[in-house]
Amino acid sequence: MSFFYENSFKGVDIDYAILCDILDRITFPATEKKSLLEDIVNDELGEEVKIGYWENSNSKRLYINRGFKVAYGYIDLGGATLSENLSGRHADIPLEIASEVLHLVRKTIEEQAPGKNWKEWLTQKIQRSPSKGLEAILKDTPKGERVRDVLLGFQNDTAERIAELLQNSVSPLISERVVSIALSKGVELEAFLNSIGREVYKMDHVGLPRGWQDTIPHDLEALLLRYRAPNDTFKAIYRLSILGVIDDYEVDYAQEALYLHLSGKDPDEYRKKLEAYLSRYLSPTRVNEYLIRVDQSTEPTMIRRCAKVLIEFVYEFIGKKRERAIREMESICSLGALSGDHEEIARTIDLYFHSKYTEEILEMTNQGAEFDLDLVNQYIKETAGVSDNLEHLRGSAARILSDNPDNGALLLLRAFATLLLETRFVYGQLVIRNQRLVDEAMEDLQKGLDVFPSIGVSVEQAYRLIRNALVDQNEGLRALFEDFDQYYSVLQHKKWLASFNKRYIHAS
Repeated sequence: MSFFYENSFKGVDIDYAILCDILDRITFPATEKKSLLEDIVNDELGEEVKIGYWENSNSKRLYINRGFKVAYGYIDLGGATLSENLSGRHADIPLEIASEVLHLVRKTIEEQAPGKNWKEWLTQKIQRSPSKGLEAILKDTPKGERVRDVLLGFQNDTAERIAELLQNSVSPLISERVVSIALSKGVELEAFLNSIGREVYKMDHVGLPRGWQDTIPHDLEALLLRYRAPNDTFKAIYRLSILGVIDDYEVDYAQEALYLHLSGKDPDEYRKKLEAYLSRYLSPTRVNEYLIRVDQSTEPTMIRRCAKVLIEFVYEFIGKKRERAIREMESICSLGALSGDHEEIARTIDLYFHSKYTEEILEMTNQGAEFDLDLVNQYIKETAGVSDNLEHLRGSAARILSDNPDNGALLLLRAFATLLLETRFVYGQLVIRNQRLVDEAMEDLQKGLDVFPSIGVSVEQAYRLIRNALVDQNEGLRALFEDFDQYYSVLQHKKWLASFNKRYIHAS
């Protein structure tokens, strides 16, 4: 689960750099000449084909397929002249169509390949020229005017540029294939270099020379940030669509590209689109906080200011939701592992999804977007220290917090329920059932207290309510709160000191 999260949320700076790459300049990975043949067949005959080269000690063939195991036939490259072979033609492809496709491919190779070196010609790379980035295109477009379709490949040319850079500065063994494998495992510099070393060793069982990482050019890290895989492309396009930079797009899987539909707009329209999107998830006060970030941003254009803030929101809101949902599942697994009781695991999962308080809390909090101290007080009284009620409260709070991780009232309520469920006061001693859950509850308590000032409620007021309610239910928690009082006091002082330094010392 952690691997899925890290792959989906690579970091604000990485996602922003990828998006800016599309705004700055559109580049394409180089393709082999056989891709040119595929385009010619599509343009002239309307057949979408995939062409693959194959050889063994006796044969050299160019297979032409419509899909997996759906073949037109192949071109025999092994003789002095090319020949068409329809053996293996799939029954779904008419003989006439298969013959036309093979004939066109053979004729094109004979006309364009010099010296009859078929394999060398077919595997030659074609580099498409870069085109203007989206910002440059829109800058020259009057408001309301549509732009011709803009072609954007699923990937950019960064993998090739990295391979060329490392081949020149480190070793010719670092092929584009090695770089692509390493990139698929992450773009953080140290992890990427470790992957390069492993992949080269797998290939030649010798590896790169000692100290090779010391020869890495300084501009490699910037290139890594701009590597754009297909998933990155679709993510960036979706975000630009939210902002209204892209009106619509079409996906051409045969070309592994998208056609983007754009139109000229006033810069303020991007800000309005961002505001409308944020309003679907946040209260007006929280939306305004993000818009202030836009207005105070030092990014050079409105598109970039809005894009940066949108990505920050995704990480702070959606990213936190995903991370918290993973933690919830881990907590459920922890409960089950410690109890060894399958029925308890089933009950915990059931309470997470079907708690009796969920619907009413969602209604009272505008689907979890709003909160106040009255909500905390109400459910302290509602649960009345009854274990079954506390289980339901914990399940409801956990479920809603997955979508609203900064809801201060629900953080306090989950901490309240967990601390009462996971502790007992026996013969004058505090007994803890599950230390990990108690630690997480104290984290919830701290986070919940931290956000109450944003709605005009002091930390002291919120803390007094939750602390007194817990100690009333379990006297043994008094000692726990004595430790927490000291810790939280130091934490608050550190935050105040950091704020003071930022405002006064750095300003001088």
